[in-house]
Amino acid sequence: MKKEIINYISRELLNKQVHISESEDLFTSGLIDSLGLMRLISFIEENYNIRVEPVDMTIENFGSIDAILNYMAKEKNGE
Repeated sequence: MKKEIINYISRELLNKQVHISESEDLFTSGLIDSLGLMRLISFIEENYNIRVEPVDMTIENFGSIDAILNYMAKEKNGE
């Protein structure tokens, strides 16, 4: 999952291959913006069968690759 999400951000949102560390802040680094976040959430919903509720669309859940993976794991486990 991690590699697929990083590849999606690189290819689809940035249109170039970049190195993204798991803990890098995706917003303050300028890697994604609010529109990019919506596209990323759509990708996650479509590819991982996770429904992201509007209340969950936060920097805490989507601010880094680690945060995204933690959120996805929590949702998959029904927490």
